[in-house]
Amino acid sequence: LPAINFKKIDVPVPPVLEQQRIVSAIDEKVGKVDALIANVQAQIEKLKDYKQSVITEVVTKGLDPAVPMKDSGIEWIGKIAETHTIFRLKYLLDSPMQYGANESGDKFIEDSVRYIRITDITADGKLKNDENNQYLPLDAADGYILKDKDVLFARSGGTVGKSFLYQEDYGTSAFAGYLIKAECDKSALLPEYLIYYSQSSLYELWKNMIFIQATIQNIGANKYSNMEIPVPSIDEQATIVEYLEGKCAQIDRLIAIKQAKIEKMEQYKRSLIYEYVTGKREIS
Repeated sequence: LPAINFKKIDVPVPPVLEQQRIVSAIDEKVGKVDALIANVQAQIEKLKDYKQSVITEVVTKGLDPAVPMKDSGIEWIGKIAETHTIFRLKYLLDSPMQYGANESGDKFIEDSVRYIRITDITADGKLKNDENNQYLPLDAADGYILKDKDVLFARSGGTVGKSFLYQEDYGTSAFAGYLIKAECDKSALLPEYLIYYSQSSLYELWKNMIFIQATIQNIGANKYSNMEIPVPSIDEQATIVEYLEGKCAQIDRLIAIKQAKIEKMEQYKRSLIYEYVTGKREIS
């Protein structure tokens, strides 16, 4: 909207003294709402921290508290369950990690597939599906088509380190160049277990160490390939994944309820301001 058009907007303006009273009333009411929002947001952050602590506890110690602990041999990992073994990620994959296609996506056309970019993946590892979806012709997507349960990692930018589990229910898809694909050897590493590991505080520690060593926030395929992971047997991984799915779902539901509360309070705040500035609500 050109700046000159703002001059044409009609604005209801009461006398200055009434404006001051309105501003004072809004500041008081909105201040109380903002305090409530901050309180609920703090509760959400505590739930997120609790979720991460649950995941970290289980991927390092397992589910049986009676299992003895041992030194992992890696300082930043510390002690792990005796049933866990440290492996570099590359030894748990079916093939070397792969960078995505360096192509520009476009709108849907005949014989094209979904083109997944970093921006299509939400902070909690979900796939966006809206009018901003991009597609790639089949010939350009050749060699970059994802298989069920492939894991994608973001390699640069503000979302570096973010992980995503592709599922065939999303439909045939290719992945873009700022993503790196890991195809797990499912006899050694469950993709779901890898995703949960990437949500642990150990993974955060590892990322921060990588950033300290680099001038820019970038994690390439070589660094991901050499990331150390404590893994138990495949059967124990399956048990851990099942446990975490249930536990994290409970926490996520609580977070969603609190986020809905924040949205309602934000809506109330907007309506409050609107009613005061339009004179629909009287100042007491």
